Amino acid sequence: MRSFLQDLRFAGRMVRRAPGYAVVVVITLGLAIGTATTIFSVVDGVMLRPLGYPEPDRLVSIWEKHPQFPQMSVSYLDFLDWRRSQRSFEDLAAMRLQGLNLTGFDRPERLEGRIVTASLFSLLRVSPQVGRAFAP
Repeated sequence: MRSFLQDLRFAGRMVRRAPGYAVVVVITLGLAIGTATTIFSVVDGVMLRPLGYPEPDRLVSIWEKHPQFPQMSVSYLDFLDWRRSQRSFEDLAAMRLQGLNLTGFDRPERLEGRIVTASLFSLLRVSPQVGRAFAP
């Protein structure tokens, strides 16, 4: 404890001799701690917390592969064939990104949505917040 108090007194003398340096050190430490906290919060929210579905470890994503396109979307007819002939999965669902325009207000707004098959909600074991799920 005595050594710690000596170190503390020495640090106080150094701060009094060079207050500008001390301000730079405190600001640098504050920025570093803030940056580390922000990065951890993003990593925790995106990578470490589980998805909001029951048994997320059982979900997989499959796609077609072509030499020019490493992740190519699947045609709907191929999806129906896969769904009919597969035996390894509980169920299959398809989704595709879709850009949409919302109009009727001041200016049109571009939104990003998804086109999904009717089995998506049952596959994820979730229910819509409003209304009912899709019928096949």
